[in-house]
Amino acid sequence: MSEVSKTNERLVFGDKGFNIYSAGESSVEEFFSVIQACEDSEISISSVINSDPVTSLSIPAGMPIYGTLKGVTVVSGKIIAYKR
Repeated sequence: MSEVSKTNERLVFGDKGFNIYSAGESSVEEFFSVIQACEDSEISISSVINSDPVTSLSIPAGMPIYGTLKGVTVVSGKIIAYKR
């Protein structure tokens, strides 16, 4: 397995830790590699590398979102955000 693959695997599995956010909570400055919904949730993401910001995204419980993500706000529900 290449060093890049090993690094990516560690990021996906929370090697740098994670934060849990509920409705009304947000993170402005921290980067995340995966966001997973603990329950049906709606989120906004102000900065997505190589993509447009997400103003409103419904995520069903258990579904992960991958990328380099910053400025996460939980409108409703509860998420786990894995640090990048």
